[in-house]
Amino acid sequence: MRNIEMLVPDAGQTDAAALREIDAGELARYVADPAYPWWRRRPCALALAGRVPEQHVAGLIARVRDPDDVAEVRIALLDLLAGRAELLPWLKHEDRENERSYGVPEAILKARGMLGDRSAARELATLATSPWQDWRAVGEAGLDALVTRYGGRRSWLISVTCGPRTASSASGCGIVAERM
Repeated sequence: MRNIEMLVPDAGQTDAAALREIDAGELARYVADPAYPWWRRRPCALALAGRVPEQHVAGLIARVRDPDDVAEVRIALLDLLAGRAELLPWLKHEDRENERSYGVPEAILKARGMLGDRSAARELATLATSPWQDWRAVGEAGLDALVTRYGGRRSWLISVTCGPRTASSASGCGIVAERM
């Protein structure tokens, strides 16, 4: 029988298809244990897509909330757990504004969008218009989730939230929450 160490022998060398065949409970325990290398834990989190065992959710959420855990693992877990409503209070807490791990603030915004948090629309629209493809994709995914939930079009949402700003309208984004 193949194990996780065999399927992820080194950083960047993952047999993703075989990893998805590993028991979901085993994968969840592995991801939740920070003693294992992050470059093995992240592919395990990705392999859990669509099959997170309920009894392991709390442990995985604890990893997301741990600012000392590796950003790549936290981001993968935020994507994996984006539909968990119990995350929203933590995601919206003012302490998230101090989050500095590379990519985590953007992943938090995306998760807020996935959970239907309209107050994230302005920042998601800003990401969706970024010149950097990775940030643009994160912003678009969060906005698409809001559009799916509340209706409308992403292009309209971006134009309303990030439209031209003048001295008389310092915040063009206030309209969005009222129309969604």
